[in-house]
Amino acid sequence: MSTAPRLEARVTALERRQIMLDAHVVELSEDTATSIKDLSDDMKASFKQLAEYQIKTEQQLEARFNLIDARFNQVEARLDRVEARLDQMDARLDRVEARLERVEARLDQMDARFDTLERLLTQVLERLPGAS
Repeated sequence: MSTAPRLEARVTALERRQIMLDAHVVELSEDTATSIKDLSDDMKASFKQLAEYQIKTEQQLEARFNLIDARFNQVEARLDRVEARLDQMDARLDRVEARLERVEARLDQMDARFDTLERLLTQVLERLPGAS
């Protein structure tokens, strides 16, 4: 008598073992498929959140740049007005400078006339009787 189990018992045990291994493989396969689907859904949700955040950020940046553009336009308009006023002041200064040059020329003429008048008065005073 042999101590080993009979052939039928061994085959039956191997078949059961094979069935159990196959069942474990099927369960693992199903679990893996479920995990992959869950990961895929999570990634889709994450990408959707990132896209929404990116769109919101771009909208905020666009609004901010629009405000900056509007302020630059205001500054530019003010600078144009300042430049126009400076041009007016330049023109006024040119006119004042021209007037001052004319006044200076007149003063030079008057100075020359006073010099002539002074010489004439000196000559008249020298010719007066009693002048030494």
